[in-house]
Amino acid sequence: MGSYCSCLKASHALKFSKPSRVPPDPELFPRYFQNKQGLWLHFAEWAPPREVPNVRAVLFLISGVAEHTARYDSVALTCARAGYHVFCMDNQGAGGSEGKRLYVENFYDFVDDFLLFKQIILSRYPDYATLPCCLLGHSMGGLIAAHVALRDPDAWAAVVLSGPALQFDPQLTTPFMRWLAFKLSKCFPKLGVKAVDTNLISNNRPIVELAKQDPFMSSAPLTARWFAEMLRAIDDMWEKMDRSTFPLLIVHGRDDSLCAISGSRRFVELALSSDKTLIEYDELAHEVLSEVSWKKVMRDVQSFLDRHCPSR
Repeated sequence: MGSYCSCLKASHALKFSKPSRVPPDPELFPRYFQNKQGLWLHFAEWAPPREVPNVRAVLFLISGVAEHTARYDSVALTCARAGYHVFCMDNQGAGGSEGKRLYVENFYDFVDDFLLFKQIILSRYPDYATLPCCLLGHSMGGLIAAHVALRDPDAWAAVVLSGPALQFDPQLTTPFMRWLAFKLSKCFPKLGVKAVDTNLISNNRPIVELAKQDPFMSSAPLTARWFAEMLRAIDDMWEKMDRSTFPLLIVHGRDDSLCAISGSRRFVELALSSDKTLIEYDELAHEVLSEVSWKKVMRDVQSFLDRHCPSR
């Protein structure tokens, strides 16, 4: 009965998480902050090594569903060596952050969490106020990044989307499936409906094996509310493309069977930016930043970022 009732509640319903909760002491919990729901969210940072004379820009990473910051070590370290101070948080319900796994009450909680995270980071590093800020989002994080950038396009010197979740499989978005998703979201928001097939994330076998055994990645089914909120967020995004004036790079694998590449093609086509590029990679699956030829992808990403953030 308890499990059934928990499926009916829309809130995260954690014992200690509430807006009136005492926020984490930054000296005792230096890698946590508290969001508007009272959830403690975990984050990581990668500073440029000492031999790099100056920080050239601030780079914020936004991870995909069920992911965590450690999965972006290679990306972050590569960028840090080039002079970027890199920051990434675990989305609510993922990694070291609080919240029900693979769940969100409202998609815009992800967006609000990130904007609060950015505000906190820049307050901790006041010298960065004059530095350019860049954004890189992967998969679901790509959709979050798109909304973040569309909300304030002038705030970003460069935006990179990696295998972004901008369009679902058409079989999952028929009128009936959409009706069912929103009905289940309303009545049984935490009901598990479909798990991500980990075999599809990459053609790089060690990445798949690690993901399957990663104790910080949940393999539980995605929830009904998560699906409905993703559908709503994708619909909303297309209505805001008149604000898509930021410099844009999208990198997407042609073997991606999790996030349709057609969404990336449409986004680039509709974007109003005079500086927009879509790079499609043959024989690469969803996680192009950790694929067999990830270094080639990172060179493309690095070149784009460096062009918009010249070294000082």
